[in-house]
Amino acid sequence: MNILVTGSSGFIGTAVVKALINEGYNVFCLARPNSSIKIKDVNIISIKDNTIEGFKLALQSNYFSFIINIASYGVRRGDDNLSLMIDGNINFVANLISVLPNKPKMIINVGSCSEYGVIENGIYVDESAQINPNTLYGAAKSASTIVGNSLAISQGLKFISLRLFGVYGEGEAEYRLLPYIVNNLKNNVAVELTSGEQQRDVLYIDDVVNAFLRTIENYKKFPSNASYNVCSGVPVKVKDFIEYIALKMNKSIDLLKWGVIDRPDEPIWLVGSNELFKRYANWEPQFNMESGLDKAMSKML
Repeated sequence: MNILVTGSSGFIGTAVVKALINEGYNVFCLARPNSSIKIKDVNIISIKDNTIEGFKLALQSNYFSFIINIASYGVRRGDDNLSLMIDGNINFVANLISVLPNKPKMIINVGSCSEYGVIENGIYVDESAQINPNTLYGAAKSASTIVGNSLAISQGLKFISLRLFGVYGEGEAEYRLLPYIVNNLKNNVAVELTSGEQQRDVLYIDDVVNAFLRTIENYKKFPSNASYNVCSGVPVKVKDFIEYIALKMNKSIDLLKWGVIDRPDEPIWLVGSNELFKRYANWEPQFNMESGLDKAMSKML
């Protein structure tokens, strides 16, 4: 079975591609000529740019049973180029769907919890909640889902979006929270942080990968043109997450400088409900915060 994956050079994409290959799928990665993909037994499809012509030349007459779109722009704080945000999210999805030479069984798009914006404290946000992003990235991910749904309906395609919450694990980019904390503590460098009082929904990478595998296995059960939360459903205080890392590394928590950074735009609470996704995917998270960090750090240290 052929599966096309975009965004396969990133943290989540790399893990998903490796798992698909291990499951015996024939995996194709759509990538730029200068891409850094280094995965054994993967098929690389080179794409010159994100235009319709670029996609036509790249995909041509290939048939894919499933398409997993993980590619995006804007995850990193400070990535606020509007043109790149539109091109890397909205136009990418639109052009990809517009030129598909054959009809896949399902298109799995990756959304984000940032689409929800600011959520009232104590509310486990579900898919019925109003989409109200308070960041450019959240708006772009929401718009890409809307455009993808519209095009899929017009072409008779099955399209769903998985809204990922707080994914962490080994293999993250150095600027992200887990490797940032680990690298600083490893070198006994003080870490400037926010108050740490934020409550977040964190999900270990293995659970995320398994969510994609279960979606493919159970694709017939999923209603089309809908979004699904992929999350733990458990609130974790940022301070607890970071102090557990220090504990595992036998580092003094005095290196953690709380309250130095002020981010007034950051919601104090962002926790999801995963009941809808669990119902259709036959999926349950296997890792809590402690066991996920234990496994991640065993591979990082």
